Amino acid sequence: MSRDPGQKPDLAVPDVIGSTPTDAVTTLNGSQLRLIYVKLPIASPGEIGKIVQQSPLGGNKAPRNAQVLVFLGVRGG
Repeated sequence: MSRDPGQKPDLAVPDVIGSTPTDAVTTLNGSQLRLIYVKLPIASPGEIGKIVQQSPLGGNKAPRNAQVLVFLGVRGG
């Protein structure tokens, strides 16, 4: 597949589900990706304070400096 000269190469997106936000930022920044998070109310106490979902999912490809949306589990209310 050919690319335009200005196109950024695709990078593998790491799986950060189950990580703390700090670890997720470190992992994604190390992979030349950016993290954006949204709080997601959940019922499971074991998932509070951890990443419970992400988009794109780990194993997919994204351009360098792309944003990875992660969902941080927070106490539902």
